[in-house]
This record gives sequence, C-alpha cells and structure tokens, in this order.
Amino acid sequence: MRQEAGSSLPEIVILLGVMAALLHAVAPEWVRWRQRQRVEGAADELALLVVALRVRSASTGHAFGIVFRADPPDLEWDIVRDGDGDGIRSDDVRRGIDVVIAGPHVLSTRYRGVRVGLPAGLRPPAGGTRPADGVAFGRADLLAVHPRGTTSSGSVYLCDAWERCAAVRVHGVSGRISVWARAPDRPRWALRR
Repeated sequence: MRQEAGSSLPEIVILLGVMAALLHAVAPEWVRWRQRQRVEGAADELALLVVALRVRSASTGHAFGIVFRADPPDLEWDIVRDGDGDGIRSDDVRRGIDVVIAGPHVLSTRYRGVRVGLPAGLRPPAGGTRPADGVAFGRADLLAVHPRGTTSSGSVYLCDAWERCAAVRVHGVSGRISVWARAPDRPRWALRR
C-alpha cells in the first residue's frame, strides 16, 4: 500500500492545538507591549514637536507655541505662530492675532487608548506639579517657544487604562525636554531621555 503525502486529521488537530496554546500565552504580552508603545509614542511625539518648534522659531525669528485643551480623558492641541511680535499670548490667540497654523490635533484619534492625566494617588516624577487636567503650562495651558531658544516651563502627563504613564517636561530657560516613563509594576518613574 502506497502512503499519500500530506497530514492526517489528528496531526492537523494537534498542530492547531499547539498554535492556539502559543497564541494564548503570547497575545496578552503583545497587547501590553503595543499599548506601552502608544503611551511612549504619544510622549515622544509631543517632545519632538517642542524640539521642532524651537528649531523653527530660531530659524525664522518668530515665536511659536502649543495651545493645549485638556478635557480628560482627551487632549487637543493647536500650533500657533506669533502675529504681532510680542510672543505667544493667550489673549492674542483668542483674538486671532497669534494665528493657528496647525490643528486641532486630538490625542485619542492619534493614539487610541492613551489619555491625559495621572491615575489617582500617583505622584508626578521629580517633584512635578500634579495638575487636575493632566497639563501644567500655566493658567492658559500654553507652551510658548521664543526665537532665543527659551520656552515656558511645564508638563503633560499621559497614561493608559493599565496605568502605564509618561510625562513630557519642558524646562523654561534652557528649553531642555525630558521624557519620563512609569510601568504599572514599577513604583518609580524612569527618565527615558
């Protein structure tokens, strides 16, 4: 009797069982990894946006800014350019003198599952201020970038449903930007860059 090439039904069933067990073991970790990438990706995008605005401000001689509107759990922001030479001012933005050049950008549409703010009881990294809405850039939630390289100081806090968090901190006079991250299984924040 000649044997046919191929697999028998029991062999296929066993193979599918092994594949299902592997998928069951790997899938939760993959989901956690992907969500962590979203939180950290959102923080990195905001940090790089500040860097890009500093470069643009220095090269053009105009002040630029980011106007944040936090409505937890979501965050929106516009990019504005100084229209009258006195820097970015919230009253000029409201009156249309400092013009919106891009936006609105919406966190939830760019990074699904990422929200603005910190979980209850979680302290910000390195002595930062804990804002009620997740954004701390003065009363107007306005980050201003001056052509000399200085910025307004403040922080934006982002988290996901599993309490993976990131903080983007901008240091005013130096314009230095730091990005912090915290995993739910670690009690301390870690400086990423």
